[in-house]
Amino acid sequence: MLNDSDKEMNDAILLAQQTMNKFEKAYKENNDLYKDFSIKMPFKSTNGYEHIWITDITYENNEFQGVVNNSPAFTREVNIGDTIIIDPKNISDWMYIENGKLRGGYSIRAIRDKMSASQKKEFDDGFGIIIEY
Repeated sequence: MLNDSDKEMNDAILLAQQTMNKFEKAYKENNDLYKDFSIKMPFKSTNGYEHIWITDITYENNEFQGVVNNSPAFTREVNIGDTIIIDPKNISDWMYIENGKLRGGYSIRAIRDKMSASQKKEFDDGFGIIIEY
C-alpha cells in the first residue's frame, strides 16, 4: 500500500504516466532484447489504494491486457490470476527488461533510493537486474 503523502512515490507515478508511450513503443517493437513487460495499477481498498503488478501483457483491440501477478493484501477488486484490461490513464508504473537492464520501474527506483548502501546491494543481488540512473 502506498502512502498518498509519499512525494517520491507520487513523482514516480506521475513519471510513469507521462512516459507510458515509451512502454507502448517498446512493446510494439517485438525486440528480442525486451522481456518481462509489466504494468502496475492501483485498486481500491478500505485504506485507499493497493498498487499491484500486472504481467503477461498482451495488446489486442488497441488495449493492453494482463494478469494480476500477486495476491492482493488489501483490495477485493481483483485476485491473483485475474485477467484485466489496462487503462493507460490509470497506471502507477510500468517496466520491462532490456538486455538485463530495468526500463521504467519508477516505483521500484523510488523504493530503492530510500535504502542504505548495503540494502541496495542486497536488493540488486536479489532482483538480478541492472538499475541505471
